[in-house]
Amino acid sequence: MFVTSKQSLYCLETQSKILRILDKTFNELPSFEKSNEVFVIFDRTPVYAKSGGQKSDEAEVSSDGLSAKVEYAIKKNNIFIHCCTIKEGSASVGDHVNIKINKSLRNSHSRAHSCTHLLQSALREVFGSAVHQKGSKVNEDFLRFDFNFTDKISREDICRIEKI
Repeated sequence: MFVTSKQSLYCLETQSKILRILDKTFNELPSFEKSNEVFVIFDRTPVYAKSGGQKSDEAEVSSDGLSAKVEYAIKKNNIFIHCCTIKEGSASVGDHVNIKINKSLRNSHSRAHSCTHLLQSALREVFGSAVHQKGSKVNEDFLRFDFNFTDKISREDICRIEKI
């Protein structure tokens, strides 16, 4: 099973099975060990992959004899690909591991993501339905929100948006 259910993305930790291990050029490997950076596909994951301007979760991967960090994850064709740095030990295809996301980072991303929706709503309330989001960048430190609007935005408009 390559497709991760949405339900697992709402949990903070899960038991997973390693389905594939890939090197930096996406060649399959049977295993990995300390100091390797590899791409790993699990049968399930709680890790939110980079999408829509929002950064990926980070996570710890562990089992008997393994300590690794998910630096980031991407999603291609409903397959979640995890870039992992191995801190200690080794693992092989078929091994079972525990994946635990960085809860603090997840919460920061979630708050900023929610703010994009609130800002879009406030902009539409002030400027009408012609305003559309064109992009955003969401991470733990800041939020950038791109939108279309052809008129100059006044100081009064900004105050109205901020009050909402």
